[in-house]
Amino acid sequence: QSCKGRSSFFSSSTEDNVNNLDSPAVETKSKGPKQRWSGFFSNSKDSKMESLVEKLNIYSKNGIPQCGILKDDDIEESLYKLEDDWREIVSNAEDASETIRQQQTALWELVHTEVAYIHTLKLVTDLFLCCLSDLQKNSLLLDVDKTRLFSNIEEISACNISLWTKYLLPMLATARETSSYLDPAFLLNAFMKCEDVFSPYIIYCSEQSECQKYCREKTHSNELFTAYLAWCEAQKDCNRLRLVEMLVKPMQRLTKYSLLLKAILKHSTSDQHKSSIDLMIDRMDTFVNSVNTTLRHKEDMESLRSVIARIEAYDVVETKDDDLEKIIRQHNDLDLSKPMPGCNPLHKRQLIAEADLKLKDHNNSKIEVHCIILTDILLLCKTTRGSQLKIIRPPYQVHRLIVQELNRDTPTLAVVYLSDYSTPVAAFLLTCADPKTLKNFAVSLRRAEGLYKTAKHAREEGWKVEPDSNSHFSGSVELGETCSPVSNISVSRVPSVEATEVRHSSHSSDEALPHSGDTLRVVVPQHGQSLPDLKEAGRRWLVPPTSRQPGASYPPPSPPLRRAPAIRHNTVDPSDHV
Repeated sequence: QSCKGRSSFFSSSTEDNVNNLDSPAVETKSKGPKQRWSGFFSNSKDSKMESLVEKLNIYSKNGIPQCGILKDDDIEESLYKLEDDWREIVSNAEDASETIRQQQTALWELVHTEVAYIHTLKLVTDLFLCCLSDLQKNSLLLDVDKTRLFSNIEEISACNISLWTKYLLPMLATARETSSYLDPAFLLNAFMKCEDVFSPYIIYCSEQSECQKYCREKTHSNELFTAYLAWCEAQKDCNRLRLVEMLVKPMQRLTKYSLLLKAILKHSTSDQHKSSIDLMIDRMDTFVNSVNTTLRHKEDMESLRSVIARIEAYDVVETKDDDLEKIIRQHNDLDLSKPMPGCNPLHKRQLIAEADLKLKDHNNSKIEVHCIILTDILLLCKTTRGSQLKIIRPPYQVHRLIVQELNRDTPTLAVVYLSDYSTPVAAFLLTCADPKTLKNFAVSLRRAEGLYKTAKHAREEGWKVEPDSNSHFSGSVELGETCSPVSNISVSRVPSVEATEVRHSSHSSDEALPHSGDTLRVVVPQHGQSLPDLKEAGRRWLVPPTSRQPGASYPPPSPPLRRAPAIRHNTVDPSDHV
């Protein structure tokens, strides 16, 4: 089956340009798509390029062999036979009130833009992806990773075609059959289940920026890939859009659904419609926020991995004793990938800020240091060859730092580090010629302290119910939802879907939350009183309220002991018997 046909990527004008790709003659006055790719082929003698030219000529004449599942002709037809306006469907549309006209226009915008968006997705899958797949079957462009270039774009296309088929098309079909207005009630099930309907977007949005980056890298480093890309982008249906521009469309579309629904809500008069659309907007916003959280979490992890890769040594404690040196060497390793002390492992360490400052303490004069602020610690490093870093001071936990700006000619921060007993154990000065840099550094330290305290507080709020191994209960139940890490500070961010924070899902398995000394556990005994029905409490568990009866407690105490009559013993001495 070929993609040439109703939505052909090879119109007559384009085919005229590509029928003779290997011809040495190139018209200098030609305009349009031909200029973009013809130069790649005219003088090339490379065998791989000649093979590529030959395959592209075949695609121009016969179309691109389709990859993936077969298309449903009825669904395909519905995507290319859409009215220009809702008034062509509704009878007596001119009699509609202004409010209804605006509501129908907003609904039609959702329908019309969805079809246009699906066309763009089909361009990526049926043109760019299928073309690359067939070229690779012919041993061309084998060094191009399709997953790195397109991610799961086929799943994105499938889920939006499903949205069209199951929800938008029935709304449209009903309006056509009855010549009545478009009914937004058809959309309710789709957007109330948006977590399932749009689930492929979570993966795609987290990888989309890397796909664009990979595309640009291949364009600069691979002549064959550049030729393939230019040929695809020259097709008429691309309408001058480049692949890197198409790859960002899914993220843009995901954020637009809420705006389209709000426009429909604004012009709806029915209370039932308003209530339903409100629910749809709320559910869609929640999903978009969850995608955004995934993006931020991925960026945080990438930033942290970058810091870990740059740190080459932990060289803090020095000694001239050989035996001590051996012991120290065994522990000269700082693993920043481990969980933060006192925090739930689900709270990941983040890179907050970096700055180049000068350090002065009692040991030496001013030395240049590279300071790294993470969620829970401050690292003072020395830059070595190749921009690598060597840690030269112990990690300082941010919540134990006393930071004060000093009024001096050179902007200066006084830093005192306190022990567990609130006694000073280290003190030093940090200076910088730029007062703004130093001020921002101090602000970042305070923000890191707030983030760390929030993470620790979230751990302290929760408590676990762990059943006995012989009990009929299985697993453990986390009491209190796990809060997600707050990440309102970062060095760099990938484009966010939205800026709103959202919580991670709660994890309550024993593997995710290892036992610690400060975790309260209630063990289910083998016999006696059972725990309250945990299933009835829902996801958020609360400590049962204290009874108002004086002396009562939870769990109720065992029944009090009562003194029973003493057991009488025979007190007669046997020797008294005759």
